[in-house]
Amino acid sequence: MNPLRHFLLAIQFFTRIPVTGTLALWAGFSEERLARSSAYLPLIGSLVGLLTAIVFITFMILLPNQVANYWVSVFMAIVASILITGALHEDGLADLVDGLGGATTREKALEIMKDSRVGTYGAVALICTILGKIIFLSALAQISLSLTFVAIVAASIFSRFLVLVAMTYLPYSGDISSSKSKAMFAGPRLTIFTVGALWTATLFLIIYLCYPSWVWAGGIFASIVVLLLLLRIFYSRLGGINGDALGAIQQITEVGFYLGLLLIASFIAL
Repeated sequence: MNPLRHFLLAIQFFTRIPVTGTLALWAGFSEERLARSSAYLPLIGSLVGLLTAIVFITFMILLPNQVANYWVSVFMAIVASILITGALHEDGLADLVDGLGGATTREKALEIMKDSRVGTYGAVALICTILGKIIFLSALAQISLSLTFVAIVAASIFSRFLVLVAMTYLPYSGDISSSKSKAMFAGPRLTIFTVGALWTATLFLIIYLCYPSWVWAGGIFASIVVLLLLLRIFYSRLGGINGDALGAIQQITEVGFYLGLLLIASFIAL
């Protein structure tokens, strides 16, 4: 039953979905279990993505048939995703960009990332990321509502899988003495990555069966390119990654996934 316990721990750590009482006690907690729970990030992505997509399609059904409703529905879906995750990844993105934008050395960047206040660089990054989601998803919605519904789920899954890729490829570079996320980098990284990859492949097979199209290749390719660029920056500036970098990877590769879908959609029949 350890996989179920690890999944429940992942829900506790990566979302605001309540896992309390007897269930929480049964799931238990240890740094090793927390590390192993990261293998279920793609499953967490499917859960968050599905709930977000349901909010999107619900507002599309309830609102009158007007072009502006695409924007309203997407906005409400993004608000829902932020509430579900407690802005965990958005917080990491803001802290990381503040650190990289406000410092020239690794030590100073990590010091800035610990500051709970959001600076100009972080605020701009959040605005651009959220606006990117709204614009790209609204454009997708005007192409196909069914594609947009499945795309929200797919991007949520794949962006979290890429977090696993980063955790496997780069070393931890945070301040071990005070970090809250250092436990995520413990455990057998290759085994954790393999489990996550198998979940991702299974979930994307389901996605392809629900919406069979080559359009997914565009999203996957674009988000991988974004990841490679981010990893290069993190390695050169920080010598690796930390919890804030993981949040930034999830957010930025998600936006990249949507952009990739839009770019390839004009070349294939949907």
